[in-house]
Amino acid sequence: MRQARPAAWTAVGHLVEAPFGYAELTVTETVQIAARLRGMTPADAAAQADRVIEALALGHWAAQRAGTLSLGNRQRLGLACAVVHGPRVLVLDEPANGLDPAGVVLVREHLLGLAAEGAGILVSSHHLDEMARIADRISVLHRGRVVGTLAPDGADLERAFFAMVYAADAESR
Repeated sequence: MRQARPAAWTAVGHLVEAPFGYAELTVTETVQIAARLRGMTPADAAAQADRVIEALALGHWAAQRAGTLSLGNRQRLGLACAVVHGPRVLVLDEPANGLDPAGVVLVREHLLGLAAEGAGILVSSHHLDEMARIADRISVLHRGRVVGTLAPDGADLERAFFAMVYAADAESR
């Protein structure tokens, strides 16, 4: 993707490290700005922001400044900003970070819905149990390279994961 033209990046959404947000703006304004940064018209940005705010259960905080949100709500706000423009590809780093159990389920269902609509979703996470619920395939990365693949419905994912990591460590010695 390094050689991709700017237009190609309009089809990508991302949530990495810290969620996108302007602390001084409201939740609604922040999501609208994210949509505008992806080239949407003001009217489309407003409509899509309302839709994704509702879908991610952020309506209660829509008029609240983003900087006052809890970590979990900032995470959902970051996800709203990542998906507001309808990306075909999502890159997410620990999307359930800071979420309460209901928030984890909400985000899981939203991601499964996007995948069912054809979006490609790459998730980096240490939570194998959650990945098993949403992934088609789990690739194990260790020290910057893929060291194996796990079936999400496989038995004892954690044991298999650590076996791959330990084997990769042993190979590198």
